[in-house]
Amino acid sequence: MSGMTHTAVANGTASVLALAANSGRKWALFQNDSDVVMYLNLGSAAVANTGIRLSVGASYEIAPYLNNLTQVAIYSIASSSAKNLLVTENSQ
Repeated sequence: MSGMTHTAVANGTASVLALAANSGRKWALFQNDSDVVMYLNLGSAAVANTGIRLSVGASYEIAPYLNNLTQVAIYSIASSSAKNLLVTENSQ
């Protein structure tokens, strides 16, 4: 995988894989493009009301300059069905 990728991940009330583990990940951004709250979890299934909360329109960035870069799989969950999480990843 090389360069920047952009994906819309369909979310619902069950945990879904938002971004696969990637040892070449350099940066990633997650944006809640829906009208409900979403949650992210690093490395294991997402659970409602735990982990990283993304309010409506909110985003979460992982990057070396933020000291939070991780290369594990990232999972997401929404509080209702048919909601989009926008995911952008930069990798080598």
